Amino acid sequence: MDNLTYTLTLEYGLNTESKLYQVQKGSTIRFVTGSSLFGMDVYFSTTYPESELNINRYEAVWRQLEWNQGSENSADDFGRYIDIKCDIAGPHMFSFCYNPGDVSLHDGIGYFLVLPTLTVGKSKKEIPLHAIQCQTVLAKLLGPFDEWEQRLRVSKESGYNMVHITPIQELGQSNSSYSIADQLTLNPIFKGKGEEYTLLDVKKLVQKMNEDWEMLVISDVVWNHTASNSSWLRTEPDCAYNMKNSPHLRPAWLLDRVLAHFGRLVANGKFEASGLPSKSRWDNEHLENLRHILLNDILPPARFHEFFQVNIDKEVQQFADEIAELNKPSDVVLQTEQCLRILQDPDYRRLNCTLDSHALALLLFNRAVDGCSDEKERQRICVENFRRAVKDLNDNAARDCWNHLHVAVNALIGHVSYQRVQDHGPKYFLYPGKWEASWEDEENMMYTQEGTRFMALNGWVMDDIPLTNFAEPPSMVYFRRELVCWGDSVKLRYGMSEADNPYLWRRMSSYTRKTAEIFHGIRIDNCHSTPIHVAEYMLNEARDARPELYVCAELFTSREDVDNLFVNRLGIVSLIREAMSAPTPDELGRLAHRYGGETIGSFMPYPYRPLTSSVAQAFFFDLTHDNCSPIM
Repeated sequence: MDNLTYTLTLEYGLNTESKLYQVQKGSTIRFVTGSSLFGMDVYFSTTYPESELNINRYEAVWRQLEWNQGSENSADDFGRYIDIKCDIAGPHMFSFCYNPGDVSLHDGIGYFLVLPTLTVGKSKKEIPLHAIQCQTVLAKLLGPFDEWEQRLRVSKESGYNMVHITPIQELGQSNSSYSIADQLTLNPIFKGKGEEYTLLDVKKLVQKMNEDWEMLVISDVVWNHTASNSSWLRTEPDCAYNMKNSPHLRPAWLLDRVLAHFGRLVANGKFEASGLPSKSRWDNEHLENLRHILLNDILPPARFHEFFQVNIDKEVQQFADEIAELNKPSDVVLQTEQCLRILQDPDYRRLNCTLDSHALALLLFNRAVDGCSDEKERQRICVENFRRAVKDLNDNAARDCWNHLHVAVNALIGHVSYQRVQDHGPKYFLYPGKWEASWEDEENMMYTQEGTRFMALNGWVMDDIPLTNFAEPPSMVYFRRELVCWGDSVKLRYGMSEADNPYLWRRMSSYTRKTAEIFHGIRIDNCHSTPIHVAEYMLNEARDARPELYVCAELFTSREDVDNLFVNRLGIVSLIREAMSAPTPDELGRLAHRYGGETIGSFMPYPYRPLTSSVAQAFFFDLTHDNCSPIM
């Protein structure tokens, strides 16, 4: 708890979305007006609730606050202020404007984060956030649940006051800790001799560790994907990006199948005569052979460019019929920037794209032509000019498509050692069918109900923009093979709101609430690839179950301002950082200083001080469980 008062000066145009203001519970934030707002009637609103009884976790409820004058002179703008006593943990917003009643027309907006209070023991002793000493324990290695206590006691006796336990739910067929098959049940490997355990038993153990051992326990939430063998995906295929609900992925799916069949042939020795051995180690010459075969023999027969092209004969015939009906040239003055474009077929069928405007086509190409003997001759020339223009559009579409395919081949070459050539390598899409089908048959299947079973796998994209979803259009990540794919996990498709996928939102909300009810905090796995509106909703569920929730996150954006945006919107307390990421002792020292909290010997803070932006707190591990130890 903190009794300090922090002052934040409001200026016209203020936006603190990419700056982090965090305070301890018990603090007061005093908002005062700066010089750019003197003489203005400023209306101040906040989402900070009036009391804990007024908390609405599921939508931002704005309330307007009145200014304290701070002076006997009611016209004195220098002294007016608004105080917010920060007793409710979590992320909050404020805004101000000149027009009352419409928050969307704000003239300044910002965030502030009230940090949670973590307590242990029956006496509710507070553990400061900078005093957390945490050890990660892999749940799948803890053995039967009745042996957990003796194994976790090692962490207690070693001096740790927090244990991070990886997901305790039922895992998928890969047995990866972060590929969960059933988010709502305890992993069956924890059952003892003839005795079944549930999540309630884990909750009782966590309570004991808190009250008797004075320890905190946190665990993970994985919102972004589910194990590819999750049984509920079979009955709820719309929870994934499949060929039925995400037709924009159909070209990428077909490419995946073409490469899968090719990889099988290579593994069976069918291309040894072409310089692709099935067993011996490959070198650079083999990789160049692979590139040549893909670009000249394997990909051209699939005619991927046709998914992005129009049917020239069909478009030309329609144009010819229309100018024949008009039977005279257009006399409308042309604009220099007017040109035809291809409109993508939403179902991604071959040669089924259209032109964006037939009216524009008539305007551009149904023109007067000098030297024509009659109207029929003029129309013939106009049709030929139109045909050439449409062919140019198709050629450009084919060129763009093949540029994408060259990127895809480069990606394949770059990952050939483990990714796409060998038959056992991971694919980009879940394929539950039989190998007897050819890629031509599989192309036909992707337009049928069978396509619901062909689901996009998850992974991560190097240098991707965290606030975009690489599985949604217009992204070409899957087609360009830029995804570093996790072959054991299907990417989940939430949509923009619960209405888009009610089952998935209900399921993951229940999973999140159960996790928050058991553990004192959660670690958001793969936060940078989780849609931020989904994370906001799920964290509201978690905080509804546990208001003093500790939230840390695996968040890698490479930009501090983007980090702060996530921290502000989600109320993240600490970001996962790792000492082993430092390549040199000098860099290790820099990281330790940056994430080490207040310097030893710092002056005691003055009770009234400016509210300054800060660096997001770090959960600074020596080494995380995601990476190999130095000895390896």
